[in-house]
Amino acid sequence: MNKKRYNWFRNVFFIFIIITLFTIVDFLIHSLIDKSFDWYVPSYYYINKIIFGFIFGVFVLITLNNIKIKYKSLYFSIFISIILQLRYLFTGYEKSFVISYLFIHFTILYSITLLFNINKKLFTK
Repeated sequence: MNKKRYNWFRNVFFIFIIITLFTIVDFLIHSLIDKSFDWYVPSYYYINKIIFGFIFGVFVLITLNNIKIKYKSLYFSIFISIILQLRYLFTGYEKSFVISYLFIHFTILYSITLLFNINKKLFTK
């Protein structure tokens, strides 16, 4: 297998790991919220987050192929966070919830991608 193909598959695998870690951290944060509170999300949301986060993450990887690693991480985190919040917005959650979790999701996701990029192992060409 040539190096370019190997790097692409490795990056796709890392996207899956990042989205899964992101979902686990998000689940822990959401689990601190009482189920009767307006900001609670149902459990099926997390499976959807992994599936659609992965699909959109691969899309970002393909789209931003020739950008520096640090910018890919930033754009990846912004795009995934916005897409997730649009889903919240369209399913009827309050705007205050959507805006609050936009920043929370971005912070979690960007932190995780930065940890993966410390050694420039993710999003390489």
